[in-house]
Amino acid sequence: MGNMALRRSAQGVAKSNSIAVRSPISLSLVLLLCLALVDSSSAQVDPPVVKVSPSAITANTSEIVLLNCEYFANPASLTQVEWYRNDILVNVNDTTHYKGGNSENVALVIKSTEKEDIGNYSCQLSNNIGTGTSDHKINLDVQYAPSVEILMIPEGPVKESDESNVTLFCNVLDANPSVLTKVRWYANSTLLKELPDCEETREDLCHIDPSKLLLESIGRGFFYNYSCEGFNAAGWGPRSEDKELLVHYEPGPAALSHFPLVAVKKKSVTFSCSVDDPGFPESNRFRWLRGGRGPLQDIVTKDWTVEPVGLDSRTNYSLLRIQ
Repeated sequence: MGNMALRRSAQGVAKSNSIAVRSPISLSLVLLLCLALVDSSSAQVDPPVVKVSPSAITANTSEIVLLNCEYFANPASLTQVEWYRNDILVNVNDTTHYKGGNSENVALVIKSTEKEDIGNYSCQLSNNIGTGTSDHKINLDVQYAPSVEILMIPEGPVKESDESNVTLFCNVLDANPSVLTKVRWYANSTLLKELPDCEETREDLCHIDPSKLLLESIGRGFFYNYSCEGFNAAGWGPRSEDKELLVHYEPGPAALSHFPLVAVKKKSVTFSCSVDDPGFPESNRFRWLRGGRGPLQDIVTKDWTVEPVGLDSRTNYSLLRIQ
């Protein structure tokens, strides 16, 4: 009895094992599950990894600039493209100034650069998985011609009699770069000098600061409106507004006449003064001298009538013009 039980049990186990190995349905299920696990582990998805180039661009105004943006992403199709300048969103919808910067053309083109475009640019991309931003930025430097003004030291009017000096400065109001390498100086809108002047005969004007012009021993011949133009790496800028150099100087020689030419006793005679160069500032006040005495305090006009004429009127008459 015991032996028979053992044989039946062994036969049952063998049968059971035989069914498990040979069943086609069980084997197919196992293979499908394994393939599904392999496929799910290999289908990796990623948000965009973004890189911009070049690292730096230097351009002049009105030039075309291309900002590149490359990326790797899975899925590769983008849902959003954004460019930032100094961390502020760029309005790429302004198609008069920009081109691209969208999912169809990620790179950004600036059609005509302006000084307002100066800054650090970054690119931010998004897909269905997430968002990626460039680690580095593009530094865009836009060079533009200088805007200048005239400064004058001393500022106030200069007396011709002092024979003093005046220094003119071509001062930069706005420029990139801010250093002037050339300056054109004008007097009454006529070119006076371009500095530096490196002709062989003017070596002393070659290695100088062109933004300064020294006027020596100022006289009436320097009485002009001065202006300047500045030059930097971006070219010549516009001419500055005029700055007038005021020079005070005395009137020129006076001519004295009288009418009638022959004085008649008990009648009147009128003395008149004329000056070709009235000086600056021009004055209408005169001081008359009679017989070397004076000046006469009550007579300050250019005409003086003596009435009546007598023997005591016979003397020398002269005058001074007061500034």
